[in-house]
Amino acid sequence: MSRGSLLQPWTATSPSAVTQDEKILGIVMHALCLAGFPILGPLIVWLIKKNESSYLDIQGRELPSSLLCFIFIRVALLFAIGEPLWC
Repeated sequence: MSRGSLLQPWTATSPSAVTQDEKILGIVMHALCLAGFPILGPLIVWLIKKNESSYLDIQGRELPSSLLCFIFIRVALLFAIGEPLWC
């Protein structure tokens, strides 16, 4: 993979172009994140399928970003409010 390909913008995938298997694997990636495997589970699926599906490539890249944003907001609220909001 050349460095130039990393800088290319993502192209939107139309919903009709996404297969049922890709949708299921996308759900599996998000479910693994909720089931206690927030980094390793989705990472494995993404590494296996990123070259086969642009939809799963985009989902695999967005999932860690949203997870880190969620953690950052929780920590910021912890310092702002003074109480953990884990429940």
